[in-house]
Amino acid sequence: MSSSADELKTGFCFAFLGGGLVLQGLKQSAARREVEDFPKSRIHSAAQGWNEVQGYALSFGDVVEGITRERLAFYRCEIQKYVRSGNRGSWVTQYVDRSKMSFVIADETGFALVMADDCEEYVTENITKLSDLTSEQRDRADLKYRGQVRDWPEAETWGKGSWRLVEKYLSVGSPVLVQGDFRSASSEQFASIPARDIAGFYDLIKLAQDRGRFLKLLDTDQNGKIDDRELRHGTGIFFRTTGKQNLPATGDFIVALVGILGGDSERKLTVIDTHQAHFIERMRYAILKTILGIILLTAGIGIVYTRVYARFRP
Repeated sequence: MSSSADELKTGFCFAFLGGGLVLQGLKQSAARREVEDFPKSRIHSAAQGWNEVQGYALSFGDVVEGITRERLAFYRCEIQKYVRSGNRGSWVTQYVDRSKMSFVIADETGFALVMADDCEEYVTENITKLSDLTSEQRDRADLKYRGQVRDWPEAETWGKGSWRLVEKYLSVGSPVLVQGDFRSASSEQFASIPARDIAGFYDLIKLAQDRGRFLKLLDTDQNGKIDDRELRHGTGIFFRTTGKQNLPATGDFIVALVGILGGDSERKLTVIDTHQAHFIERMRYAILKTILGIILLTAGIGIVYTRVYARFRP
């Protein structure tokens, strides 16, 4: 009896895991096709309507600090609690911090405001249990969320590991690809951006025009090309350590907006934390994930069917 029950559990686990992989693989394959088939536009020359633009993320107004990351242009954090039900448990979202959902995308032709309140996100995700936070991070989380989150734990219970943060973010200077409904901005629409970030952006654009220097700075494995990780990591370091234009180190710089990107009535805005070619490369294993999911799903259903049939056959 015990062996039969264990096999049933194994079958259900295979089916559940396989179904999840199939759904994830299909979603990623669809996202890859959408990005691959849609032509990129420069911000200054983007037409009205659905567009795909790539550039670098800058903060719209004040730069925000996450709990575990600093200098962010886009930030969303889910506070989750581990909730048990019988012999099982799952992470349940208790609160969503949407304190920084709009940012500026910039390329060498101009600036556009991205309204990302409701979007599909393919951005960096960092999952941290409260028990694993540093003392400084704990103080920051406690100050930010106590009174906002129902049943927020007392400090002495954080070590139990039953709460965690799921942070999704774009760092200032991160490469970014956005698909959305583009609308031209009026002549009176501007964005306030920290001056040091404008300086860093112009330095980066100037550097990118010199292919040799750009490759030398970002190509850390020296294989002659810049991959997805090197692009995201390298531009982040660049923005933190440069910005030496003749602009003040503090204060804001006002830029005119070329346009505004958002979702429309039929599609959500999509925000991706890399450029087009790198995202296509990142999603190259989506079909393999789907195939593996189908194999696990089929095996799981087969195991469950066999055990149930064996139990009830005459």
